[in-house]
This record gives sequence, C-alpha cells and structure tokens, in this order.
Amino acid sequence: MRDCEFHYLKLIQLFIIDCGLKLFKTKFEPLGCNCRVLPLHDSQKILAIRLTAWQKEVKSVIEWYKKEHDNFHVVDGTMSKWWLSEKCKEIAFESVRATQTYMERTYQGKAASIKNLCITPSEFQARLGVFGQYCPVSLALRGEFCDCSTQPNLDLAAEFRGKYYKMASDIELEEFLMNAALLCAPLAQRELRAGRRVAEEGNGHRRLKPCFPNESNCKLRPRLPFLEPKSEVRTF
Repeated sequence: MRDCEFHYLKLIQLFIIDCGLKLFKTKFEPLGCNCRVLPLHDSQKILAIRLTAWQKEVKSVIEWYKKEHDNFHVVDGTMSKWWLSEKCKEIAFESVRATQTYMERTYQGKAASIKNLCITPSEFQARLGVFGQYCPVSLALRGEFCDCSTQPNLDLAAEFRGKYYKMASDIELEEFLMNAALLCAPLAQRELRAGRRVAEEGNGHRRLKPCFPNESNCKLRPRLPFLEPKSEVRTF
C-alpha cells in the first residue's frame, strides 16, 4: 500500500505463541503404546535441544523487530484456539484501522498519528521537522523545551505535511492533531531555531555528567582582599 505522497507502508505484525514449559512437556510425553513404524525426532531430549537453540537464535531477531518496526507481539499459548485467533485478529485490525486513518487524514492535509505503521527509526530521523526531537506543542503553549528523544517508540509521534514530529504526552498529541497548522511554520508563533541552542546546552550537561563522575576541582574560591599602594582595601 502507499499513500498520496508515494511513501510505502509495511503492514507486518509478528506473533510468537508462548506455550510455557509445563504445556510443552505435557504435549510430548511418551505414549503408552509403541505403534510407530519409523522412529521420529520428537523425543523430549531432542525437542529440548531444538528449543534451546531456537531461543538462543530468536532473541536477536526479536530485538531487531522491536527496535526497527515495533511490531512484535507475544500471545498466551495456554489459551484456546478461538482466543488466540481473536487476539491476533484484534491486533491486525488495529494496525489496519491506524493505516486507514493515516491515509485519510494525510489526503485531507491534516496531521496524522504514525503509531502502528512500522516506521523505522532511520526513516523517522530522515523526515524530522524543524522541531527535531522536541515537542512543538509544549514550546508553543508553555514555552518549554521537552526533549522526546528518550521515548522508546513512536506512539506519540505524528506526521504533518510530509514531516514527523514527536509529542511529550497523549494530551499534546491530541492538540497537535487538531491544530497542527497553527503549531508549525509559517503560522507558528514560536520556532525552535532561536531556542534550540539553549536546549541543547542544557541537555549536553546531562550527557557529559556521566563521563565525569568525580566532582570538579574548579570551584569558586572565596573573595580575597588585596591592597594597592595608597588606596583602600578592595576585593575581587
């Protein structure tokens, strides 16, 4: 699928059914009668080896999908087949509804949420707006520099006129979706260009602090008096 601006949307949702170790052992207990014609590799020992190897290899795959697309889900395998089917359909339908809402709002020229659209961090970084990782709503309404770069996902991000923006909370996100034209250029009353340097200096102090765990020795000294010839005592 692609929207009116010819940006492709990848609607992929991954599921892992967590059956639990107890159910796994019960499922593959040896049968009372030996009615097999040929031996099969389904004993508890060989299945345990295969499960251990799978758990070792799949960890990096899960981390990659969580970091890049945020589309990984774990469902409870101890529930019924009907429950599993309905749970997976619920997550899939939520992704489809988010995509339909996104395409409708962007076609109308409005701001749209990009939650559940599987947008990668590199794509988001490449299309950041003039506010960068700072919340435009907090800057416009309260004059605050809210750094949103520490958010683990894009649940509070939105797109407007082909650019991405991050918000500090759900309240700011709703405000941006309703009044994005007034919060962005050219109608925005405040822009980040003049205040970005001040905000980055404040954030730079927090980033450099872990690099210097010990207290600095360059502290202010007490004011010392000095005496000039034929003059009163002065201090500096």
